[in-house]
Amino acid sequence: MSVLDDILDQNLDDLADMPEFVVPPAGAYNASILSVEEKEINDHPAVEVKFRFLETLELANESDTPVANGTEASTSFMMDNEFGVGAFKELLKPIQTATGLAKTREIVAAMPGMQVMVVTKVRFNKDKTQKYLAIDSLEVL
Repeated sequence: MSVLDDILDQNLDDLADMPEFVVPPAGAYNASILSVEEKEINDHPAVEVKFRFLETLELANESDTPVANGTEASTSFMMDNEFGVGAFKELLKPIQTATGLAKTREIVAAMPGMQVMVVTKVRFNKDKTQKYLAIDSLEVL
């Protein structure tokens, strides 16, 4: 039996809802790194890093509503331009320092499960209709 067969045999109300696309407000958080995955975004090679936000430490704007502990969110780095590669390198530097690893592949492989403190920003697309998570700094705990 296929996955599709399993889905087709269920009641509609029993199917999982679409996950919410959450962008935590700018601030400082304790988090864990869930995954690092290669993907393609609009025909561009990218790396997506997914986090689980465990605790809000401080919000950049006190009037923002903190996300619930356990909220998952991700940020992506376009790998076909120097800005994306450079931002990804900045994310990896503190992990390299904490692990002592030199090869980028090894650093990335060590990331899932790490407990980190991240300072986040919110960035927008060109026409300001969509917001995205950006990592300003990361510290391995």
